[in-house]
Amino acid sequence: MTVRIAEPGNPPRAPLAPYIWAVVVIAVAAIGGVVLVLTIRPDKDNIALVTQILGFATTTLMATLAYMRSTETREVVNSRMDEFKRTLQAASEVAQVQAHADGKAEGRAAADARTDVLSAKTDATHELLKTHDQWERDRLMKEKP
Repeated sequence: MTVRIAEPGNPPRAPLAPYIWAVVVIAVAAIGGVVLVLTIRPDKDNIALVTQILGFATTTLMATLAYMRSTETREVVNSRMDEFKRTLQAASEVAQVQAHADGKAEGRAAADARTDVLSAKTDATHELLKTHDQWERDRLMKEKP
């Protein structure tokens, strides 16, 4: 059975031809069976045989239609699951790209913070060295007679 491709918002629908063919074939077989019984045994009471033929045809028809409907339902559910999987995959890819960008930004911020700390320590070291150099110069100047 071929299912038409679903458009957004519309579930796929199976064609009605297989249902019609199933009903027609089983109905023709049942009618043929009844006619055959009535022509072979015209003088006997055939109500039991006719009832059995019609009961068999009815249960067979209902089982066939139920199977066809369950197959159609399975195809509809599968197409919706496929659509859901595609949507989920697209959302996952977007989330991965966003998480990657967020991670890069967070890493950049952490690196900037480390660099700022190192820069502050370096500046303090330079200040200390300048102070030490100035102290050395002052000491040397004092020692010079």
